Amino acid sequence: MRVEVDIFSGRPSPFWTASPQEAEALTDRLRLLTGISSRLEEDGGLGYRGLVVTGLPGYGDIRIWNSRVTVGSGEEAKLFADRRISRPAVRSRRSARQPE
Repeated sequence: MRVEVDIFSGRPSPFWTASPQEAEALTDRLRLLTGISSRLEEDGGLGYRGLVVTGLPGYGDIRIWNSRVTVGSGEEAKLFADRRISRPAVRSRRSARQPE
């Protein structure tokens, strides 16, 4: 599982690879989420735009921002609300790297 900090800054966003245990903790949290809306709003602008999680089997791309969790993309995307969801993803940041 790869976690990227989505920062619109003109530079590549930092990222790290989470351990299998950290990926399992995030998967456990995702299973408990309840959908809140089928309407998705675009995040945009400068600065911090959340975390982007990829490589978690069965979930596609995951975006965590402002207590919202978007799983998937396009017509298949689902929106959830959970203030605690980012904790497992952020805890795994010990080895964050700046892309070159």
